[in-house]
Amino acid sequence: YVPALVDHFRGSFVVSAVSGVDHRSEMLRSEAEALRGAGGAAPARAEAPQRVVFEGGCPEEALQRALAEDDGGAAALVPGHVKISWGRSLPVPGMSGGAARFHFDDLCRKALAAEDYLHLAVRFHTVYIHNVPRLSLEEHNEARRFTNLVDALYEHSVRLFCHSDVPLGEVLRSVEALREASEKDGHDADRLGLFETMYDDQPNFQIQIKELGSREKWQELQDKRMAEEQKAEAARLGKLVAPDAAQGTTGSGWSAAPAGADLS
Repeated sequence: YVPALVDHFRGSFVVSAVSGVDHRSEMLRSEAEALRGAGGAAPARAEAPQRVVFEGGCPEEALQRALAEDDGGAAALVPGHVKISWGRSLPVPGMSGGAARFHFDDLCRKALAAEDYLHLAVRFHTVYIHNVPRLSLEEHNEARRFTNLVDALYEHSVRLFCHSDVPLGEVLRSVEALREASEKDGHDADRLGLFETMYDDQPNFQIQIKELGSREKWQELQDKRMAEEQKAEAARLGKLVAPDAAQGTTGSGWSAAPAGADLS
């Protein structure tokens, strides 16, 4: 699943811009040339498309440049909250009108899903994400959230500005080891040491909540399962400590006779 996401992300508009081919810029130039050929006026920004990727440097300066042409600019952004799925509220470090700014950790190191990112895509027309790091192999969940976020924003035509601590092409480079493990001979994904912590054996808790009807019922079910597991573990430990006394037996398999019983 992760290698497929990596392939999809590498073909998205942000990475294409870093690799030297910004398809949106090419479309603007094509439209400008078509208008010139027809005797019309070319768009004012066709010759100098707005920069959307900032690598290194100060994230605040990148924010100022990204929103320089917006009303109020970066100074108009103030902390707030936005509603996301399941009636939850997500803190927004800075928002104004349809623009918002987030640290990478605010969106990709928290328990957020694609449904939550769709709420952001509907609420904002401009999103600025800063301090995107180089993700390690163990940070595959963060990589998956990042690709889901980019997909949601792109599908809703949200203007995305991205500031990264490293060249954007390096953000998911380490995660590519998963793809190499499945494609190249001699590589075993199990040797990467990820399968022990990579996936949660429990089904998606949001799906469980939908099936049970409420979060309270889901929590009640989780508490009941935990109590049963603790009871089973206590019984197992009891057998280890006193195997002959476990289950109420005398050790011989025969029940003890009452004191006044006739044993003749």
